[in-house]
Amino acid sequence: MAEFEIKTDLKTIQEQSVAANFDEALAAVRELVAPYKAMVVTPETLKNAEKDRAALRRMRDRFEETRKAVKKACMEPYTRFETQIKEITGEIDGAVENIDDQVKAFEEQARNEKMTRLRAYFDAVNAKSAEGFAEFDKIAAKHPDWKNKGCSEEKAQNDIQLELANVEMGLQVLRSPAYGPHVDAMMERFAQSYNLADAINTYNQIKRREEWRVEAEQRASRQAVRPQQTEQNAPTYETTREAEERPAEAAQSAPETIPAQEPELKRIEFWVEITREQGRLLGAFLRSNGIRYGSVKK
Repeated sequence: MAEFEIKTDLKTIQEQSVAANFDEALAAVRELVAPYKAMVVTPETLKNAEKDRAALRRMRDRFEETRKAVKKACMEPYTRFETQIKEITGEIDGAVENIDDQVKAFEEQARNEKMTRLRAYFDAVNAKSAEGFAEFDKIAAKHPDWKNKGCSEEKAQNDIQLELANVEMGLQVLRSPAYGPHVDAMMERFAQSYNLADAINTYNQIKRREEWRVEAEQRASRQAVRPQQTEQNAPTYETTREAEERPAEAAQSAPETIPAQEPELKRIEFWVEITREQGRLLGAFLRSNGIRYGSVKK
C-alpha cells in the first residue's frame, strides 16, 4: 500500500512573532501600577480606592481584548489547515469503516459457531453427569470470556466439565433425606444459580421461620391457660383482689419521701382441672414469672 504524508515547514511557523510595542507598554504599566501596589486603603479613601480598582480592571480588559484578537488572527492559518487535514482523514475513515463492518460480521459469525459447538458439548456432558438438570445459557452467563477470541474451546470445555460436576454434586447433597419436605424450595433456588450454598441458605431461612411460628404458638398457648377463678373460689378471688389493690392504695397514700418497700407476699390456695400438657404450660408460665407454687389437697 502506497503511503502519503503532508509536508510542511513548521520552522517558518515557529519563527513567526507578533510585532507589538510590548516593551513600551510593559514599562508604562509598571510605572502606573506601582503606587497602587503599595496603596493602603482606609475608611477615608475607600470610595477613591473603589474607583481606582474599576479603572485598573478596565485597563486590563483592553489588554485582554488585544490578546484575544491576536490569538484569533494566529489561529486562522491553523483552522484552514485543520479543515484540509480532516478532509483527507475523512476519506481514510470511510475505507476503514467499510472493512471494519465486514470484519466484525465474520468475527460475530465465528463467535456464534463457537458457542453452537460449546452448546452441543454441554448437552452431551449434561445428559450424563448432571442428568440434564443444568441449562447452557445460565452456565454461559457465568463465563462471558467464552465469546472472546483469546478463549480457546478447550478452556471453555474444561469450564463446562467443572460446572456440571458441581451441579451433580449439589443434586446429590440436596436429595439427602435430611432436608425432608423443603427439598423442592431448595431445588428451585439451586436451579437459579447452581450454587449449593444459596440452596442451603434457603433451607436455613425456612427452618428459622418454622421455629418462630412454633415459638409464637407456644406463647399463645401459655397465655390461654392462665388460671381462671370460678364462682366457688370467690373468697379466694377476694383475697387475691385485696393483695392486688392494697399495694396500689398504699402507694397513693404514702408520702413521696418514704422509700418504696418490697411488696407483701400472700399465699393463695386454689386448684384447677387441666390436662397434662396444660399443666406443663401452666408450670412454665409460673416459673417464667418468678411465682412459687405447690400442690394443694382437694
